[in-house]
Amino acid sequence: MAITYNVLNLQQSLSQNGTTVASYTWLADGTKCAVVDNTTNGYDYLGSLIYNRSGSVRTLESAAFGGGRFVNTNNTILPYYYITDHLGSTRVITDNRGNVVERNDYYPFGGKHANSGYAQLTTNKQKFNGKG
Repeated sequence: MAITYNVLNLQQSLSQNGTTVASYTWLADGTKCAVVDNTTNGYDYLGSLIYNRSGSVRTLESAAFGGGRFVNTNNTILPYYYITDHLGSTRVITDNRGNVVERNDYYPFGGKHANSGYAQLTTNKQKFNGKG
């Protein structure tokens, strides 16, 4: 794997065996705009909105709001509320009825506790310190 960086020291591309696997686009202030693989599939980031890109077709994947995210699941928008600890790490995610849909425990420096008894969402990218 080879990673190239732009003048802001942010990832510009990821290559494997001379083939570009992913390309990143950033604003001058370091805000991520898009990540695209070699088949033009990926994600577009527009503020709090994240769009899934498949060729030239873009569909809303999620939208952030204070304290959670709206997630598009099978063309149904579902709200998820994030309960964080003092570091901003997502500890619990609940649905609109207050049911726990994900729970996370962390070791110092971000290692995740391996506990198969906790539910996990595949759509949650915000984990330790609120980063994906």
